[in-house]
Amino acid sequence: MLESIISPRTAERNPWDMVVLGFAVSSLAIWIAFLLAPYIPAEQSMLSLAITVIVLAPLLHRILVVEEEKDESEMNTSPLGFVTRHIDVISVYAFLFVGLLASFSFWYMMLPADSNTIPSSSDTFSLQESAIVGVQQQISGKAMSTAAEEAICEAEEAAARAETFNRLTANNIKVMIFCFLASFLFGAGGVWLLTWNASVWGVHIGVLAKATFGHMGSFGAYCAGFPMYSLSLALWAIPEGLAYIVAAIAGGIVSVAVSRHHFKSERFWFTLMDAGFLLLISFSLVIVGAYIEHFFVKV
Repeated sequence: MLESIISPRTAERNPWDMVVLGFAVSSLAIWIAFLLAPYIPAEQSMLSLAITVIVLAPLLHRILVVEEEKDESEMNTSPLGFVTRHIDVISVYAFLFVGLLASFSFWYMMLPADSNTIPSSSDTFSLQESAIVGVQQQISGKAMSTAAEEAICEAEEAAARAETFNRLTANNIKVMIFCFLASFLFGAGGVWLLTWNASVWGVHIGVLAKATFGHMGSFGAYCAGFPMYSLSLALWAIPEGLAYIVAAIAGGIVSVAVSRHHFKSERFWFTLMDAGFLLLISFSLVIVGAYIEHFFVKV
């Protein structure tokens, strides 16, 4: 049914539709997960993510098929034109990510902390809250204990900051690789990681907005806090988010190519070369995002 509402061609021509689609699908998934929770032995946070992925995966798979067909039809063009060949699908994924981010942040702030009659933020986003705490401890744990020492010298401080940057970069590279492999091996795996990252970032924005604008009420805090903290995170979140999106696209088009061609096909190797260029861009974006996040942004 979803494919009859928004086709791959329509999504590429009007990527803003993906913002609305992402917001609507994830919002419905949260409420459906709440209704299904008593009958399915799984956490609501996991159920809502799974439902979102199940609904979005067929459309995104068809979009990747279109991208692989572009590689076939343009295989005689310059290899350096891989950016223009895939800019449409990158826009589709990016706008979908924005819609998911806005939705998860909205519901994290609007839902009550605890409730038995409607979804609660503590149940709907329990995994995301745990993930945020875990990543913060993993990345900055040793640096925090070092910073607590009053007699630390400048050389030790610089070394600690460099180590924290290396931890952050390594963590982001792992996510990038997971995005590629999940999209390549499972198809919907890339959609899962995209949705997961959007939910974690959305909860992070919601936490900051609640702390700053909580006195304005839930809706007022969202209206004031989401634009503010989205923009404050954008400096590093845009390159980092694009890195994950590009890696997922690279894995997806290779997956489609493998399912459609023999390994010795010239078309297959042209697609593989495009995917390699995309991965190189993804890796570069990860480094840029991690550097900006660690050395310039304090959130």
